[in-house]
Amino acid sequence: MTCPRLVALAFCAASGFAADGTGLAATYYDNQDFTGFSVSRVDPNISFGTVEWPGAVPAAGIAADWWSAIWVGSIEIPATDTYTFSTWSDDGVVLLIDGKPILENWTGHGRTLDRGSIALTAGRHSIQVRYYNSHGGACLDLLWASSSIAEEIIPQRALYAEVPPPVVGSGIGLAATYFDEDAFGSFSATKLDKTLNFTWDGAHSPARSIAPDAWSVKWVGEIQAQYTDTYTISALTNHPFTLAINGVSIIDDHADGVERTAAGKVFLKAGQRYELLATYRATTSPSRLAVSWSCPLTAAVVIPSTQFYPTSERQAAKLALLSPMTTYTSPAWIEGSVGHWTTVVRASVNGVAVPVVSESASKWYLNTLANDKSPGIPLSGTLNLLSVNAVNGKTKQSMLRPILWKTLNVANLPYGMDSLDVRPGDTIRLTATGKGRAVAVDVENVEGAAFTPKFTGRPGQVFAASFPKPGIYKIVARIDGRPAGSITIRVPSVDLRGPIACHINYRRIKDIGLVENGASVELTANDAGLMDVEPGVIQGDGVRRLALRPLNGGALALRARLGNGGPIVTQCPIDEFTLRTTAEKYIALVGALPNGKQILEAKLIMSPLVPNLDVKLSMYTGGITFEDSSLEKWVNTNEFTMGLDEGDYVYRIIRSPGSAACHSIDAFQATVQISDR
Repeated sequence: MTCPRLVALAFCAASGFAADGTGLAATYYDNQDFTGFSVSRVDPNISFGTVEWPGAVPAAGIAADWWSAIWVGSIEIPATDTYTFSTWSDDGVVLLIDGKPILENWTGHGRTLDRGSIALTAGRHSIQVRYYNSHGGACLDLLWASSSIAEEIIPQRALYAEVPPPVVGSGIGLAATYFDEDAFGSFSATKLDKTLNFTWDGAHSPARSIAPDAWSVKWVGEIQAQYTDTYTISALTNHPFTLAINGVSIIDDHADGVERTAAGKVFLKAGQRYELLATYRATTSPSRLAVSWSCPLTAAVVIPSTQFYPTSERQAAKLALLSPMTTYTSPAWIEGSVGHWTTVVRASVNGVAVPVVSESASKWYLNTLANDKSPGIPLSGTLNLLSVNAVNGKTKQSMLRPILWKTLNVANLPYGMDSLDVRPGDTIRLTATGKGRAVAVDVENVEGAAFTPKFTGRPGQVFAASFPKPGIYKIVARIDGRPAGSITIRVPSVDLRGPIACHINYRRIKDIGLVENGASVELTANDAGLMDVEPGVIQGDGVRRLALRPLNGGALALRARLGNGGPIVTQCPIDEFTLRTTAEKYIALVGALPNGKQILEAKLIMSPLVPNLDVKLSMYTGGITFEDSSLEKWVNTNEFTMGLDEGDYVYRIIRSPGSAACHSIDAFQATVQISDR
């Protein structure tokens, strides 16, 4: 039977298998992407390698091909140890423990072994397994092993069908502004809409002052996720509708007159609130709109009012500065936030306009260099005035703040300060106070770069020292030849080695050049809600290996910052994309055709099109080949035909002697795999 949401089952809290487990809560879907008709049940374990699935349907009402499944619950770890988890799968599989991916092979493939290890403490841990099958048989076994457990199928006694409860918010709806024309021009009314689920006809309109046809509406507020997952947001509509979350377009449908469903995907974290802007243009009567969401843990349902929070654009231009206005280095690093991503920020220093760069949906920073490598504000030794203006609709907020460039007194350092981390190219102002006639300040190279400037003058005189190259330096001050104080300057070297391309939801490996020189460098995404960055480990010779996984599209960048939340040293845009083929749905058909029969115009589709990537298409078994009877085909994305917002490449597959085929797509950037299916 179908079930709108998995039900949490009761369990005994004893550990060490004191009570038998219940198994895992399973939901099977009749599409490969966890959508469509579903069947829910409790499976005692995941052991479908040779008996249950091959040649048979996984559940009543689910066909043998082109389906997906998800198992959720908790696993009882009997003793603190390192556990190795393994899967035998055909096709794609992902295993997560406590929300962390342990193994992943989200590709079309024959029976394949994958392994991953993790250190776990004794007791309950959350577990989630996702799987899809394309065609030609299916199998999945989930095993574990440790120092005290020989490799085996994870038994039922260790598994509990607990589904994480949804985060039920305290929201009340969205703030709606209605206009008495279909182009958001003539303001008419404001109200609170609990959900986006309406039918307006000739007898009903959104407000008394609005006619039933030729009107428009804009909703602003926040949306709160109930589960940490990739959501499909769908809009049943017969007029143009748009939806953006945190400034990223999810639905942008401008068709008119015909009732249809427009949809988009977005990764959301449970309990987190994201800014939302939606618009609707009614050009005729009647008008219909219903906005729903779904994810592997919940079937499609109209988004409830508890997950919507209203905000008014009239209060949205909230301006805040996040960085201190006192600094030892020039250029200064200035960043801030605004109350809503539609706010426009303008800034100037000493009356000269400075470019404003959007760091994420509601954060910004100031930059003076077009290449975005060393953002910041050059300072003078006297007064520096920062002026910032934020405008959103009819609201405006302004700030005027002095920026103080402090002088570093080497002879009297702040308590506990023995080093200073700066970016390549930064300048600091030095002095040394004390009794005597002459001051000599040496900048000695310790490691990395080779220059030794020297400053001489009187006690209390200010000197400027710049550090254009990475390295470790020691500033030593002497008064009349006597030591007066010293400080270490650490300048990291960061080379993000762009460009960087990533398939959305694919975990790619990325090597960057990083020599911290004792400084602390933080490697993150510009928006943590859009991409996961695993810091990785040093590979040697100043190479740091990262793992990047874009969760959504939308102006992503990998960045390196000094310290925890310090200034950006450098950043590189991420070219995020999706890659798919229309051939998969033809393969079963090709298998039924006579040998040599050709299928025309199977398409490889990349959205958006990223240049200079190599894509490999593979046939893993006999039966179906490419047009030239080969099992492998390479194509560069520069050969794709460019469309409005995506590119495609046409190729052909044929039937040859043999049986079924398994089709896969792998994308590479400079020989590094960045995508697969």
